[in-house]
Amino acid sequence: MNPLGALPTALAYVLYYRAVSQVGPATTAAAMFLVPAFGLSCAWMSLGESISLTQALGAALMFVGAWLNSRRAAPREATPCRSRSTCVPEVWMAVGEALRG
Repeated sequence: MNPLGALPTALAYVLYYRAVSQVGPATTAAAMFLVPAFGLSCAWMSLGESISLTQALGAALMFVGAWLNSRRAAPREATPCRSRSTCVPEVWMAVGEALRG
């Protein structure tokens, strides 16, 4: 086992689970989706890699998705069902009836 690969990986796991315990799984998952975008920008800055339009748009979409996932929205009230058929799709009602016999 290569210690140059194993030690940073172990540190990454420790930091990841620490982040999960501090900010929650949803925010941590949003941050994990940004890893490719940061890898792209680091390769561009340090290695001089070129960035295509598709890559730039993909990275921008990742940032927008992470922002949408982590923003605090006001909770909405639950809308009560007017009838059972509007809450439960007909397919699931048929499955339930078939299971009941």
